Amino acid sequence: MKKVILFAALSLAITSCETGKPEDRKDEANESTMKMSMASLTVDDEPVFIPKDTANRMIESFLNSVPVPERDSSLASLIINADSLRAYLNDTSLHITNLKIMLAHTLEYTNSKDNGRYAGYRYKALTAVLAGYNSSGNYVYFNGNGVMDNCGPCPDHCPTIGTAQGNYFPQ
Repeated sequence: MKKVILFAALSLAITSCETGKPEDRKDEANESTMKMSMASLTVDDEPVFIPKDTANRMIESFLNSVPVPERDSSLASLIINADSLRAYLNDTSLHITNLKIMLAHTLEYTNSKDNGRYAGYRYKALTAVLAGYNSSGNYVYFNGNGVMDNCGPCPDHCPTIGTAQGNYFPQ
């Protein structure tokens, strides 16, 4: 279950804000091909990469689970700055083996009167904090004390051009 939640969070972080349904779903054959080709890239013996049509089904399930009245104010994804992530993960002296994505309230929400209150899926209240950890299971901090935040919520920070402007991966 943790792996599914982690992947769903990461999928949301790399997708964006348009609604609509994926058009084509041929994931059965693609999934077995992807599993075989990515067999060496695993976390706890599960494939790290999955076909985009499988990801679309997972994203669609999540988005459809959000109650209709809340969909316009709900978080659809989080945008992570790739240069910051690369700087953190490319520092080989840190010996990061995995990345943990933790759901959190934004600092603005935390500093408000709503601190500690359930926020539903409200995009202005939710973010993710990312931290790498090593093979011993210990957190590894950037520059001795840093963990990643500043995930841009989508809507608000969604791309407005290109294929990343949609919630799903084009088929």
